[in-house]
Amino acid sequence: MLPMRLASGGLKLATGDTDASIFFFPGFFNWNEFADRIGRVADFYAGYGSYYPKAAMDQLLSVCSGPMKGKLWVDPIPFENAKTCQDSWVSLIGTYRQQNRLDTKGPHRVDEPIGKGMLAIAPTSVLMGESITQGLSDSMPVKA
Repeated sequence: MLPMRLASGGLKLATGDTDASIFFFPGFFNWNEFADRIGRVADFYAGYGSYYPKAAMDQLLSVCSGPMKGKLWVDPIPFENAKTCQDSWVSLIGTYRQQNRLDTKGPHRVDEPIGKGMLAIAPTSVLMGESITQGLSDSMPVKA
């Protein structure tokens, strides 16, 4: 059963009265936490924070981008010190994530207006029939 709690200070009814005995269920999805997580990912890709590992990221991209071309993420690509590119990436992201959670003063992408970093229009569309397989085959190999 979901946790229930009393409405804080009573719930104001349409009549203007309050009723402190009304229970409510918290939502199934925490939108604030979701936005915070998306914001941290955006901070990483924007290179925000004095702790952003620019040198390590540059090295990872220069060593791994060529050998990774055409491979799957699960294919191990040697990096250095007996690590793989994938292990190095996970380590980089983990360290950045810990530091980013502690940073309350620096700029964060989630606080910026939409379109500040890149002017873009977010189109929506529905792919149907042959356009699905055609669209996928143009960009990546499709496995049946």
